[in-house]
Amino acid sequence: MDWRPNSRNLYRLLLRLYPAEFRQEYGAQMDLAVAESAEFDPHARLWPMMLGDVARNAPREHLHILWRDLRNSLRLFAKSPAWTATALLALALGIGAAVTIFSLIDTVLLRSLPFGEAERLTYLWTPLPRYKKLPREMGPSYADVLAYREQSRSFSSLTAFRLRTLTLNAGGEASRVGVAIVMGNFFETLRAIPIVGRAIDPADERAGDDRVAVISDALWNSQFHRDLSALGQTIRLNGAAFKVVGVMPPRFVFPHENDYRLAPAGLKRTDVWVAAALTRQQRSDRMLTCDAAVGRLRPNVNLARAQAELSAIQSGLDRLNLPEMQG
Repeated sequence: MDWRPNSRNLYRLLLRLYPAEFRQEYGAQMDLAVAESAEFDPHARLWPMMLGDVARNAPREHLHILWRDLRNSLRLFAKSPAWTATALLALALGIGAAVTIFSLIDTVLLRSLPFGEAERLTYLWTPLPRYKKLPREMGPSYADVLAYREQSRSFSSLTAFRLRTLTLNAGGEASRVGVAIVMGNFFETLRAIPIVGRAIDPADERAGDDRVAVISDALWNSQFHRDLSALGQTIRLNGAAFKVVGVMPPRFVFPHENDYRLAPAGLKRTDVWVAAALTRQQRSDRMLTCDAAVGRLRPNVNLARAQAELSAIQSGLDRLNLPEMQG
C-alpha cells in the first residue's frame, strides 16, 4: 500500500509567500527537503517547524529585497530630484499593498485548516505497479477501505469518497455543482462540524433509507438566503431527492481539484455532500473504487509504522484485486 501525506502540496503553497527570486534559487531544494521529512517525521513536529520557518524567513526575505530595491531607487532619485516625490508616493502605495497581500495570504494559508488536528490526516492510495493498463496508483476499492478499517490499528478512523459534478435543482433553479459521495464517517474522520444542523453520520449509510445531504455555506446563501428553514427541505441531484440536514462553514469546500493528486480537473469546490449508502454487494465489489481514502492517525503513531502495517494488510488483499489484469 502506497500511503502519502498531502504536506508537500500544501507546503508548495506556503513557499509562494517567499519572493519569486528566492523561490527560483532555493524553492526546489526546500520542497525536496520537506518531501523527504514528511515520509518519516511526525506531522506534529513537521508542521510547526515548517510554519515557523515561513513565518520567520518569508517576511525577512521580502524586507531584504525591499531594502535593496529602495537603496537602488534612492540612488536614481538623487540623480532625478524632480521625480522623487512622485516615486516615493508610488513606493509607499506599493509597500501598503504588499502588507495587505501578506495579511490576506496569512488568513488563507497560515491559519489552521477547517479540520480538527489536520496534521494527523493523510491520503491512502492503492499501488498498481503490475497492471500495465492502469495508472501506477489509484484510489482503493471500498472493499479494501473496509478491510483497512477492520485490520489496521494505526488509524483511529478511515473514510473514503467519490466526486461528481451533478445537476442541482433547488426551488426550481437548476445548476451544476460539485458533489462528494462520502462514507458515513467522513465528517467524523475530518472532525469537521457544521455551523447549522448536523453532519452525515454512519446511520445515514443504510441503503434504502431516506437520503440526506449536507450543503456548503455558499449554497445555503445562494439557494436559501441563509434561512434556517433550509433544514428539512428537499434538493434534487440529477433528479434524485435528498433532504438537507446541515450546512458546513464557509471555508469547508473539501474536496476539490487541488486537494489531492488524482482529483478531477475542473472541480473547483464541493457544495453538496451525500452518503454513499453502499449495498452489501457494493461493499464486497473489489472493482468499485473510491476517488480517494483518508485516514486519521492515532496519537503516537508515526508514518513509518502506519506504512508498514498497511503494506502488510495490502499484501493479503492484493491477490484479490483485479487478477485478470495482471501481467
